[in-house]
Amino acid sequence: LLPGKEILWSYLDPYYDWVPSAISVGKKLYKKWKYDAIFASAPIYSSLRVGAALKKSLGVPAIADLRDSYAFNFSKNFLHPRIQNFWLAYYNKMLSSYDRITAVDRFAAKGISHNYDIIPNGYNESDFQGEIERFENFTIGYIGSFYPQIDHSPLFRALRVLPPEIKDEVSVLFVGPRSEMILPLARKYGFTNIHATGLVTRDRAMESMRKCHMLLNFLGMVTDSVSAKIYEMARSGATSLNISLKGNEPWKFVEKHHLRINVEPTDTETFAQIIKDAFYRKDYKPPLGIDRFSRSAAAKSIIEIIESFI
Repeated sequence: LLPGKEILWSYLDPYYDWVPSAISVGKKLYKKWKYDAIFASAPIYSSLRVGAALKKSLGVPAIADLRDSYAFNFSKNFLHPRIQNFWLAYYNKMLSSYDRITAVDRFAAKGISHNYDIIPNGYNESDFQGEIERFENFTIGYIGSFYPQIDHSPLFRALRVLPPEIKDEVSVLFVGPRSEMILPLARKYGFTNIHATGLVTRDRAMESMRKCHMLLNFLGMVTDSVSAKIYEMARSGATSLNISLKGNEPWKFVEKHHLRINVEPTDTETFAQIIKDAFYRKDYKPPLGIDRFSRSAAAKSIIEIIESFI
């Protein structure tokens, strides 16, 4: 049992007990090799505590890399606002010790009161080398984790109003943890040509993505976070659809960069029309300028920041 305030830390980050030994190892490494900068990426958030402690102890420049929101996510919604405010104040105080802050999108930096640079998660060009054939049947795919907070019924409402000659040729594929939870919803709407595959290797997940004709993202229905897979989906050349609340951050991002097509969850007619257009689409070229979102471009930006401290 952890006493006092440590209960708060452990709930926030289950790696709390790793921090002291990680700081100790960081100091020992510095004695053998005086590294020039610290790059702490989160989550896990305890890495930010380790980086901040090493910077204070050693005087080494430190960069904080934010890959998810610290104080605004599903698991914190049920907590008392005072506890959330406590965490946010603590988080900002910790980040104030860093020399530079980067974030994968605005949502990852939500609530922080410091300047930051956005460096998107991006995609690996090597994942898309070589030709690969699409599925024989027209396939709509979702590749990623299944979140119970998301209502996936907009997809099945759109499928239900498709002409029979299209609907009968459409398959739906969900790949990722807990994806089998989608099956009862599909049956409720009378759609049977659906397949759910659990957790698979990254290679298999990327292969499935490249074989789909159309790819979906639902995250914008419940959060302001820009899905990390948006870049991979766009690079695949498939018709990529962002089912999102109009005007939120994912919606604005898609409008600005034209990597996907936006549709509101309640706009069944437009959703169905997009499926029709994708069904008759013949070419699968990625959008122009997609290379600026490659991980090579992201790595170059990170290296430039690190080099500025060396």
